[in-house]
Amino acid sequence: MVNYRSIAFDRLMINDKGGVSVSRNFGTQLIEKGGFDNITFNKRDVRNAIAVERRKTMFEEGDAASLEKYFKSQRELNSDFYSSMQQDEEGILKNAFWSDARSRGTCKYFGDVISFDTTFSSNRYRMPFAPFVGVNHHGKSIVFVAALISHEDTETFVWVFEEWLKCMGKPSKGILTDQDKAIGKAISKVFPGVPHRLCLWHVLQNASRNLGKLAEWKSIDTLIRTAVHDMLDPAEFDEAWCLVMDTYNQRKGWMLDAYENRRHWAPAYNRGQFWAGMSSTQRSEGMNRYFKTQVDLECGLLQFIKNYEFCMNIKAKEEKEDNFDCIDKPPQIDVDKSVLVE
Repeated sequence: MVNYRSIAFDRLMINDKGGVSVSRNFGTQLIEKGGFDNITFNKRDVRNAIAVERRKTMFEEGDAASLEKYFKSQRELNSDFYSSMQQDEEGILKNAFWSDARSRGTCKYFGDVISFDTTFSSNRYRMPFAPFVGVNHHGKSIVFVAALISHEDTETFVWVFEEWLKCMGKPSKGILTDQDKAIGKAISKVFPGVPHRLCLWHVLQNASRNLGKLAEWKSIDTLIRTAVHDMLDPAEFDEAWCLVMDTYNQRKGWMLDAYENRRHWAPAYNRGQFWAGMSSTQRSEGMNRYFKTQVDLECGLLQFIKNYEFCMNIKAKEEKEDNFDCIDKPPQIDVDKSVLVE
């Protein structure tokens, strides 16, 4: 457990109240301590330290109680509405998890693969919004479950995933996430044996971030993408990746770490598993962007939930229209005419 008080706590909170972002807050600490070798925490630890204090000072009186009352009223309207709230020893809300009857029913049909991401801070308390996103029969993104969380640590994610099991009755057959280690540990604990795939887009971004300053980067990038996208067999992928490491003396650092973890992200190792056409968490990120445009970021918890439900109703209406179009309109078939012309 990270001792948040050791992270120059007062400085963090002063910066936060002054509107300094988490990234800049962390950067200040990094410069002050003289680099990564002299600190024992990371950016996520800074985010969690700030979240602890915010929860103690920012919750409006009755806001969490109003949310609990609202969840209860929804269950009375429909017994299939599921919700759960977690509080700390002082009675302050830590996490909330909910799914309406329609979303739970939809999950039975389309919940084989889920994408999970926490990039969007949702309300005036800046609690990360954590939706479970899938793909419906029209290839559109749909949300099965939503959660608001206070921390992005293993303990919190374990609670969220255990609530998924209580809500849905079983795990999905595959889950995509970013490369967050806390999420990975929670998945291993709560969903043992469930295929866990890491976002390919983030992997390639990390390649650029870690190797982009090398003089040979353009050649390395081309070979990496060839190994990732063109090698269909695990043995072929291994040979291509090892060739890059050996040719450019990169059997170390990021390239070696990525190779040792390749079963979680390389397409060659995931071709026998159904992934609903997903290889990244971009559907989660896209859904987060959608909610961000529809929700007042300064609203309270209850208003956020109501805004979320409004968005879900819009999505449900769009799906009905898609269903109607499938029946009423002939399919549009796009053909590459250039081949015929030739």
